[in-house]
Amino acid sequence: LVEQGIHIGEFHFLEDLGNKLGIDFFDRMRFGWIDPTGALTFGSRDELSTQTKKSILPEDTLMLNTLASTVHDLRENWLKPLHQSWHSRLL
Repeated sequence: LVEQGIHIGEFHFLEDLGNKLGIDFFDRMRFGWIDPTGALTFGSRDELSTQTKKSILPEDTLMLNTLASTVHDLRENWLKPLHQSWHSRLL
C-alpha cells in the first residue's frame, strides 16, 4: 500500500524509529539538522534562526527534509544543505 507517496511500511519504520529516539519526524514545526560537531539536533524555527544569525550554523549545515513525501524524496533529498533547503525561506 502507498499513502501519499510513502509506503505504509516505510511510514511505520520512520514512526518506530522516531519513537525509539524520542523524535517526531512528522512534526513539521520541529526542524532537524546535523550540527558542526556531527550531532543530530532538533529545534524550533526560533532556535534554528538564532543559531544561523549568530553564525553557529553555516549555510552548508545539513538539514533534514521533513517535507519529503515520497520514497524517492527520502532516499535522494533527506539531507540538504541549509541554503538549498526549504528551511532557508523561513529564516
